[in-house]
Amino acid sequence: MMRRTYRLDDVVQMKKKHPCGNDSWVVMRVGADFRIKCTGCGRVVMLPRAKFEKSVKRIVSSRYGLPESGQAATDSKEHADSPEPTDDSGSTGG
Repeated sequence: MMRRTYRLDDVVQMKKKHPCGNDSWVVMRVGADFRIKCTGCGRVVMLPRAKFEKSVKRIVSSRYGLPESGQAATDSKEHADSPEPTDDSGSTGG
């Protein structure tokens, strides 16, 4: 299984809801411990990396682009839609 990479300002969805009823959190600190902030009530919590990684359901958004799971599909689509380069070296111009 591939290990996920979490970065500052990622919005993650946790498996359990916070008492305020929200389940999305913003990552404020990354390292051996994670500091996350509830997007509903603003509560800040620190968790050890192991507990944080077990609790995350998915990455909702990232300021660095799409989460890893959707990145490859988008990249291949962009390349498929781009026009093919034209080669003018075979033209007869004299």
